[in-house]
Amino acid sequence: MSTISDEHFRGEITVAARIIDLLSSGLYESPAACLKELINNSFDADARSVDVFVKPDANRIIIQDDGHGMNREEFERHFRRIAESHKRDDDDTTASGRPKIGKIGIGVIAANELCERLEIFSTKADSSDLLHVTIDFEEMRKPADQRKKASGDFVKADYVGEILRTDVEAHYTLIFPRKDGQG
Repeated sequence: MSTISDEHFRGEITVAARIIDLLSSGLYESPAACLKELINNSFDADARSVDVFVKPDANRIIIQDDGHGMNREEFERHFRRIAESHKRDDDDTTASGRPKIGKIGIGVIAANELCERLEIFSTKADSSDLLHVTIDFEEMRKPADQRKKASGDFVKADYVGEILRTDVEAHYTLIFPRKDGQG
């Protein structure tokens, strides 16, 4: 059972320079390559199991893993400014000893080639907080000069989030790439 808290937040995902903006746009030639990037994030979160559900009749893809999950602070630290990936702040290996795949943090924005919005639900072990974030890639479809901020960063996406409360004791992340009009 989940209940909504009063903790809502919003922000932007930016990249640090025009070269990173170019590198993080149009990177992948196929939807499978974009999915691989999202699955790599599960691997780096030490997931033992990653399930990809393709539901063509519902025009939906769901990625579910049992990795360590994210809270709000981790989401914002990893995704607020791409190309400043913090995955490797502590070590180049995961807690279980696997070498980390991600390097500069552009994997999540690869999803823009699959969808207009990316919805994420994530929780951590021993926490009743359930992070719910929707990333809207509309900004990426605008010309670069319209996305450049005074700081020199380029906006890649906007996000809105909330912290839900849940009884679930497991830790997991669910990712739903969504086209416009999908509920």
